[in-house]
Amino acid sequence: MHSTETIGAIRETQRRLLSSAGRLLDADLQLRTPQGEPLLSTRPATAAPRPGVLALIAESAQHQRLARSAEGDRPVYAAPIAAQGRLHGVLVAVLRRQQPQLAAPGAGTAPDPPHHPGASRDGDPIGGFLCDLARALADQLDADAVEALRSDRLAAADSEVRLLRGIAERLGDPSDLRSAQRFILEEGRRATRADLGLLSLEAERIFLHARPQPAVGGLATLPRPQLRRLERALADRFDGGRERTLRLSLDELLPGESAVIRLPGHLVAVRLQLGNRRAGLLGFLRAGNLPFSPRSVQLSEALAEQLVLALRSGELYARQSEFLLATVRALISAVEAKDPYTSGHSVRVHVLAMLLAREVGLPTRQLESLKWASILHDVGKIGLPESILNKRGRLTPAEYEVVKEHPRRGYEVLRHIPQLKDASQAVLLHHERIDGHGYPLGVSGDGIPLLARIIAVADTFDALTTTRPYRQSCAMDDAYAEVRRVAGRQLDPEIVAALGRMLPFLREHRTMLALPLGGETDR
Repeated sequence: MHSTETIGAIRETQRRLLSSAGRLLDADLQLRTPQGEPLLSTRPATAAPRPGVLALIAESAQHQRLARSAEGDRPVYAAPIAAQGRLHGVLVAVLRRQQPQLAAPGAGTAPDPPHHPGASRDGDPIGGFLCDLARALADQLDADAVEALRSDRLAAADSEVRLLRGIAERLGDPSDLRSAQRFILEEGRRATRADLGLLSLEAERIFLHARPQPAVGGLATLPRPQLRRLERALADRFDGGRERTLRLSLDELLPGESAVIRLPGHLVAVRLQLGNRRAGLLGFLRAGNLPFSPRSVQLSEALAEQLVLALRSGELYARQSEFLLATVRALISAVEAKDPYTSGHSVRVHVLAMLLAREVGLPTRQLESLKWASILHDVGKIGLPESILNKRGRLTPAEYEVVKEHPRRGYEVLRHIPQLKDASQAVLLHHERIDGHGYPLGVSGDGIPLLARIIAVADTFDALTTTRPYRQSCAMDDAYAEVRRVAGRQLDPEIVAALGRMLPFLREHRTMLALPLGGETDR
């Protein structure tokens, strides 16, 4: 079998060699496919060779040996470019004189190399030279092909390593496993050169698909109902057998269903198994007659294993979250028992903080920490005396110093819980000020974590719009005016601006969000 791609590599790397050989032989040298199509010539492209030359090329290619004839009074040679059983093409030489001599200073007529399968055996030095040249070209082509294959394999291995590294990075955040699932599906489709990727997870009742963008026809344009039919057909096929991996044509999966699959195609699918429980399936589909390679099948199986790890991580995270939620509820109950006011305040600060986070574009991975920090920001008040918490008048300086301990106390309560490590930092610093005059550490500016700065704005706004034992509440507009007055000194001005953009929404949805209107008690 010949290779037009590898022959093409000679156009640059061996052009000089052919030109030198042509001058030596006083001949026109051409590289042609076994069908006579031109690939390279030492002279400008010429018309199609005469029938006799085409027949000579075909003879040389068929028997993989040197063939000779004449075009008028000009000798013509055809030598196969072959090595290790592979035919790459044919080297054609059209000599410019009737009786050529091969000039070789200091040497006589060389015999044909007996080891060369295509060498002339009648003492023709031209034929022997052309056979040697053809063999050298074939060896070069084989070396190029091996190098290209090695490069392709290295590139594929590097791509797979980067893919698995990307998966590992995303699996490190069990709170956002959907991102990891979509990454596996889309990058797996790219790596297997598929037109579609399908992921079905039974426990979550989700069905995801990935396709090239923009869709170019064929499988990539199948509507979702038909994708669902494919997924159900795969699930039924897995249920009917014990295979872990399927590699088959679409016609085998859905025989005769031309309404669903209008083109030939192939797929590879892997069952997702959690212990004895079926968890779903991962599949990749490709239009055309080319089946998936064994390497693509192995990669699909590796990706399926990563998905199973993700599912196990998700289940463990869900159990941990349930335990954490029970712990948080217990802490909130303890705070409520000490200070009934703090219950409503904590929930409202939580709602405001999460809305502010969306408004300022807080990264998704930090929302989980903000959720816990905002609702637990006053958990340190558990250890404060009720006489101070519920005092109707203003606090004395000594009492205020006691109150200022609650961020540190809250931090000490939360920092031992691994899932609340980031939240505990926000709880510790939510009373710091931009100008550095806050407490308990006197941190300033960007040294205050963003989560703490968000909670500070929400905490201040809610404190102003609710009645405290020692003062009446403000209306929303008055409260925002005060918040804006201290922006840049006490509060982050960007987050204060975000609160201003939210005011119309807060007024409209005050009841739904359980927020006080201001000017009235929230009890």
